[in-house]
Amino acid sequence: MTGTLIQPATIKDILTGIFLCIMIIAIIYVMPLIGVFAWMFLPLPVLFYRLKTGRNPGAIIIAAACEDGLPEHGCYAELLLQGGSPQGVLDMVSQPGFRAQDQWQVQIQAQIQLHAQVLVYSDGLTDEQIRDALLLPCGDIEQSVEKLRVNYGSQARICILPEGPQTIPYLR
Repeated sequence: MTGTLIQPATIKDILTGIFLCIMIIAIIYVMPLIGVFAWMFLPLPVLFYRLKTGRNPGAIIIAAACEDGLPEHGCYAELLLQGGSPQGVLDMVSQPGFRAQDQWQVQIQAQIQLHAQVLVYSDGLTDEQIRDALLLPCGDIEQSVEKLRVNYGSQARICILPEGPQTIPYLR
């Protein structure tokens, strides 16, 4: 193991997540009737951690087949076009009374894009389709990684998730 120093803010975030878990489990144990509802809050520490990890700007490169292209069903593509930008999407879905199918998908995408550039490498989408989805086309992953390393410095971290959401990333 290398001598990596964990930042005090990271330690505080980890301890906060542990504390939240303990409190939720204590409520479940002490007050079983209320505990049934407390189970719904068990994902909070994970969400807290994920929100904290998005503090630093960065980039995400997605490599996906997208064989079906952009979905023609639902309102995903339409909402992205209406919003015009990640901030525009968030402003649109935040309006009182606004409701649309696939709203949550564009909202999550926009929130991510406020913290990171999102590049897409795909054989199933054209560059125009990728830009219409408010994302950046990536023609060459290796070249894009090198450009990002220049932008973020040689100490930039790279994380590869070979199995997508089934992969659990960790730092050594």
